[in-house]
Amino acid sequence: MGEQVNLIKILLLAASLECGLAFADTPSIFGAISGGGGKGVVCRDDLGSIQSVELLDLWEARTLFGQVLVPSTGSLQGDVDRAVAGLKFSYYFNGSGGFDEHGPFQGQEYVEAYLRLEASHFLQPYADLLRLRGIILTLTDDSYELAKPANCAIEQLVNYLPTGRILLNQDLFDKMDMTSQAALITHEAYYAFLREMAGESTSIRARRAVGYVFGGEIFSLFPGVPRPGVAWCAPADGSTGTFMSIDQIQFPNNKPGFGVTFQRMEGSQLVGYTSPQFEWKGDGYWSPMADILSGKCTNAFEASFGLGFLGPVEYDRDIKLTWDCRGRKQKVFLTSVLPGQSGAKTIELKCRR
Repeated sequence: MGEQVNLIKILLLAASLECGLAFADTPSIFGAISGGGGKGVVCRDDLGSIQSVELLDLWEARTLFGQVLVPSTGSLQGDVDRAVAGLKFSYYFNGSGGFDEHGPFQGQEYVEAYLRLEASHFLQPYADLLRLRGIILTLTDDSYELAKPANCAIEQLVNYLPTGRILLNQDLFDKMDMTSQAALITHEAYYAFLREMAGESTSIRARRAVGYVFGGEIFSLFPGVPRPGVAWCAPADGSTGTFMSIDQIQFPNNKPGFGVTFQRMEGSQLVGYTSPQFEWKGDGYWSPMADILSGKCTNAFEASFGLGFLGPVEYDRDIKLTWDCRGRKQKVFLTSVLPGQSGAKTIELKCRR
């Protein structure tokens, strides 16, 4: 009987939220029906009063990745605008779209417009944003934190309902400094974008991206159009889960080398890019670099190169590229191990020039 009464109370409370009502004097726990909301590192005194709140993204950026946060512009809108500008080229978009009477926007302009629209829900009056007090939002299960503060707690700042309504813990938001407030708004905008465009189900990349731009960094765009002298590689079976380029590089010592840049990896489009560079360090006049760059097999060899770093915010992966010229036809293999996987996954790539 008691369980039925509690269920009725929860249903009535949820219904009151959908009508735009909040019970400021009643500490309540609202379940996260849909994930996506940001979290904060909340420090309280012995009486439970809030002493400080920092967005989890920024706490991780400082504590785990050693980033130094840039000073605020002095304006919440200005801080969000700066962050959106830093994220504009983080995700390659080859399409167009519009929002209501605005647009259409093409390519990266669409990414920027999308982020600005989502951010505006927190910067301007928005009917579907409920600013609640005297409540505790239930933690979502999509963050997978690597570490947690020893003397403070991770608490939910924002939750989403399937109806599109957004629940914001206004008590915690008011205790955040302007940088954390702007970072939270940016987090909500960027994670919404990744959920729609990439089917994102974890906030890991969104948090790392937010920490990256609030550390003063700016993402650069992956070259989306094939260029002469560059190899473009995709799975040999015709699937589209992985796509990368191989660029020729001449090192200062005049020895040949190459850089590898991924746009997609195992079905996930990368956020931000980097090009690990490899130089042939062997002796003699011949190196496999010439064959790797040309796609030919002038000599029999097998060469492997480990790639431990794909980008500033990407999931940690153990990756190896192998070129096999022991037969007449060159073969290229990509071997990867994701965190938590029990074994390596290897696929063959087909490269065109």
